[in-house]
Amino acid sequence: HEIEKEIERRAEGSKERLSEAEQGALLLRLALEEGEGNSTPAYIEWMRALLADGMVDAFAALRPDALQRSTCWSQYSNDRYCNSGRRIDFTLLDRSLFDAH
Repeated sequence: HEIEKEIERRAEGSKERLSEAEQGALLLRLALEEGEGNSTPAYIEWMRALLADGMVDAFAALRPDALQRSTCWSQYSNDRYCNSGRRIDFTLLDRSLFDAH
C-alpha cells in the first residue's frame, strides 16, 4: 500500500527510528492526504475546496514536518496517549494575509 511505503521512505531518511506514536501520527496524516481518513467524504471535499479557494492551514504551513497534530481523541479507546485522533482546531487564513505576515 502506498501509505505504508511512504512511512518506510520517510523513516529511511531519519537517523532514529520513528516511535509507535510518531508512526501512528504519520499514518493518519498520510491517510488524510490520500483521502483515506475517517472523516466523511463531504467534509474532506469541503476542506479541500476551502484550501483550493486560497485559504491556508496556518499550522500545517508553518510546521510542515509536525507529526503529532491531533487535538481531539477518543476517550473510550484512550487514543490521546498514542496521539491518534483528529485535528479540530484549524486556523484557516486567506493566502494574501498569510503571505503578508
